[in-house]
Amino acid sequence: MSTAMEIAAKELEELIQAAKVPKDAVDDLKRKTIMEVINVKKRYGTSKSDIQQAINESPVGATLYFEPGIYEVSGLNISTPLTIEGVDATFKLDSGATTGIFTINSDDVTIKNCIFDGNKTDQSNNHALILVNGENFVFDGNTIRNSYHVCVQIELDAKFARITNNYFSDNGHIPNCNAINCKGSHSIIQGNIIRNHGNGWGIRIGRYNTDADQKVEQVVVVNNVIDAINHVAMGAELDAIHTIFANNQITNAPQGIKCDESDRHVITGNVMKNLHLSTSINLFNSPDCIISNNFIIDSAGGIRAGANSTIVNNRLENIAIGETGTEGIRAIDGSIVSGNYLKNCNATGIYVSGEGVVCTENTIMTTDVDMVRAINAGNATALKISGNTLIVKDDGSASQGIRVLNTVSNYIVTENIMTGATTAVSDAGVAPKYVQNNL
Repeated sequence: MSTAMEIAAKELEELIQAAKVPKDAVDDLKRKTIMEVINVKKRYGTSKSDIQQAINESPVGATLYFEPGIYEVSGLNISTPLTIEGVDATFKLDSGATTGIFTINSDDVTIKNCIFDGNKTDQSNNHALILVNGENFVFDGNTIRNSYHVCVQIELDAKFARITNNYFSDNGHIPNCNAINCKGSHSIIQGNIIRNHGNGWGIRIGRYNTDADQKVEQVVVVNNVIDAINHVAMGAELDAIHTIFANNQITNAPQGIKCDESDRHVITGNVMKNLHLSTSINLFNSPDCIISNNFIIDSAGGIRAGANSTIVNNRLENIAIGETGTEGIRAIDGSIVSGNYLKNCNATGIYVSGEGVVCTENTIMTTDVDMVRAINAGNATALKISGNTLIVKDDGSASQGIRVLNTVSNYIVTENIMTGATTAVSDAGVAPKYVQNNL
């Protein structure tokens, strides 16, 4: 123990003697009062069996300190609340391992300031480097690199996890090799950097099985940076609900945020650039979401929302340049599209369909692309399009301002400014309808 801890131990012993604490309570009192720090290399050694022995013999709340160096291990099991810490200590997965490095079967375990090397070129089995089954797990300030499969997996019973301030690099060797899998409700994933990731998600929220009662609720994904990934950057699937994706930065990926078979998420304040698929935010099968204040630039597609969603105050620039048949925003049944700014969307600015969509007060600008149309409505009823503005300037053009197809009925199109288009309003919809006071 450190000098400070020795002093604390001595003072505690004096207090125990003065208070005449019963002997059978002394050991328990010491254990709860003094946090023990164990230098694993000095006290036990560096082999896998040495480290497992250190873990097994550690008192509750102890810190296992690992000196700088490389520890080649696999299959370490933690069943006691404790902390693993080691600045410049590298845990390297054994060649041909059949398990990951750590399996956490206890609540209140912390791993911080370590380096994990997945040794991916010498692996052939699918397993997470860190597999968590206990609540209140903390994974902070670590570096994870060269993982063959999943880096960190938070299981259904591992609620209230905190995955923060970690650096993931050069991971993912096979399909579905996600950096972070989170099935634990009420968890926080914050401040992580994920770069040069292979064929897997950066951050995935949701279960994998078919039990619909096993919902993953209220996970917060905030202030993460994901760059150069070959699959979806982040998202939620399979009955995940009330997930917040906020203030993340995503660049050089096929897709930014994807949610599927899940609902009631908040997507806000994210910045996305250079995404390659036809949607940067894809929530088509995830209804009742809020999508607000996101900035999407220089990407192949924009926002595709599910039913009953609120899509407000987003900014999209240079969408689908050189592409055809895509749109900046696509909204369906019961959704609100308002206050968005779209600049240079090559094909269509906003596409609406279904029942009860409201599309108001959006600004659509083209300065150097030949836009097909600003707003397109098809297969819709109980539709309102009002107060929108199209601006055409410099080298831009727009063939149509608003187009209403003959599959639309029972709608209002009013007080829109579309004078920059060759045809301001092309209306082929079916009565009842109110199409007036547009420019």
